[in-house]
Amino acid sequence: MNFEQHDNFLLADWTCRHSPLSSEGQKEVQKLEEFYRFACDQAAKDRVQAVLWIQKVPCYDASDEWLKELSDDLLRDQLRSRILRLHKLQRAIRSSPIPWIYATEKDCLGTMFELMQACHKKFVFERETWFGFPEFAIGQVSSLGWLSAQLQRQPSLARTWTSRSVISAEEAVQLGVMTAALTWKDWRRHLISWMQQQIQTIEADGFVRKEPSPHVSWGEGLWRSREFSFVAKSHIESYRQISTQAIPYKMVDRELIDTASHFMMQPLYERWLKAEVQRLKSWGRQSIPKLIYFDITESIPPMATFCRLLDRGVRVVVFANSSTAVQAGVEKIFNHLNKRYSRSEIQLLTSRIAWFVGPAPEAPECYTMKFGQYREFYASFRDVKIKGWALSAQKMKRQTVEVQADDPDLSSVIRSITDVFDGAYLVRGKVSPYPLLFRVRSLALQLLVYYCQDTRTSWSDMVEQLVGVGWALLGNEKFWEKFFAYRSTLNLEESAAPLGRYGFDMNILRFKKMSDALKSSNKKIGEASASGPGVLHRTLTSFAYQLSTDLVSEGYFASREVADLYISDALGFPSASGTPAIFVKRLGEIRAAEARAAMDIRSV
Repeated sequence: MNFEQHDNFLLADWTCRHSPLSSEGQKEVQKLEEFYRFACDQAAKDRVQAVLWIQKVPCYDASDEWLKELSDDLLRDQLRSRILRLHKLQRAIRSSPIPWIYATEKDCLGTMFELMQACHKKFVFERETWFGFPEFAIGQVSSLGWLSAQLQRQPSLARTWTSRSVISAEEAVQLGVMTAALTWKDWRRHLISWMQQQIQTIEADGFVRKEPSPHVSWGEGLWRSREFSFVAKSHIESYRQISTQAIPYKMVDRELIDTASHFMMQPLYERWLKAEVQRLKSWGRQSIPKLIYFDITESIPPMATFCRLLDRGVRVVVFANSSTAVQAGVEKIFNHLNKRYSRSEIQLLTSRIAWFVGPAPEAPECYTMKFGQYREFYASFRDVKIKGWALSAQKMKRQTVEVQADDPDLSSVIRSITDVFDGAYLVRGKVSPYPLLFRVRSLALQLLVYYCQDTRTSWSDMVEQLVGVGWALLGNEKFWEKFFAYRSTLNLEESAAPLGRYGFDMNILRFKKMSDALKSSNKKIGEASASGPGVLHRTLTSFAYQLSTDLVSEGYFASREVADLYISDALGFPSASGTPAIFVKRLGEIRAAEARAAMDIRSV
């Protein structure tokens, strides 16, 4: 971090790409604290009237260094201490004797986004810039208290931020997060004159100087304990219960710090962080298409994806060859929207939705997508076409897809898929007549049938155990009915090639109905082995862990982290356990080896 003095203001550059909570970020924070004390000294001598804080690099919490530090080295007390330090620095900037002005043309997400919110004015000089706190998507409350302050001012913002955790620069201005957003390429050349105008504007607005705090490590006041009326599903829902109260700038919310530090040490956050790191590596900064066409001839798109696009300001057009299909699809879409949004919100969203009756263009000039009744989808843009598979059920909030593509010319369409969904997995390697998702879930079915046979557990009892330990997808009867319906459309007479160390039992692979699986699971083979929810959970986890290893060794995915996330989405791995690799690491190698030995699948 560099800082210097220009006429009557100080200029500071933020040049750290890592999270302010990381060890590298803490070094930058220490320099910022020193700069704050220097600014207070200069203000006391009437030498400066303002501070200009420029963010020169994109800032994300998602980085390999922060992920490694969080999973391997960092203790909860250390993380708690770092959050407390940022709390105090944020309060110090907000109560500074001279105004702080923030300026950037780079993305600012996560903890850095919260920290810069302490500035009195915030400007962005590139409209294609993104701001926000992506962790809202998994229910985490902002660690520096920014969201709780927002909820106290405007409780209605909670819904906006939980549905649209990352927003564009223009949306940030509309929500009051940023002061102004404009595209100004030469702003650095006119920096001094522009800064003088801002100082005059702030003084005209009646900025009142405050007494600076003696040091950023001031003593905190006691914070009154909160009263919660019911158990909430996430930290954000809990904070919506808090009654409105003023926050003295010398107080620090200890309960919030404890909650945030505890959440960041959980497998759910580590799993999300892995996914974000991989997304940034593969696709870089986020972008959202302006217009998308959906062909609803066979099925409507996932409503979680549809609503997220609307929330982000995307215009959506649905169409089909038949007027009957258009009418039925539009009715389904609006029935869901009526359950999710208020009447005033519906009126706003309808301006972004259109529909017509007609065929799909051969070479569309806008992104066009079509979903089949078995979760397959087709994406096309001009003369490029891609086929993929949605990994999650229609009603799931998180929607990820599998795409088989090695051609670099498809990058533009694949990029659009990544922007539309929560994630896209590029499956490479061996060409198979069946999608990888089908083969993975067929092996999971094979494992569950073997488990019932070996442990004398009925299928219904096994399903209850799955739901109890968090495997909601595999424990869903409708999911299996849909899976068998898709199977009935395939020609499975030929033996499927083994997937890694696991071969396919052709008797089970040819099951066409749910009743076939129920009948086979009632067979008794050998002596009864150990059973129970814990055994089933470790068995499935070990299976997923070994399978993700094999997918990397056979070239389906480039890294173990990507394969781990793919298996988690394909099988609905319990989010509370993170991913198979995280669970096995925390379970211990000896216990994991026992579980792996207990779940060997018989290959035929």
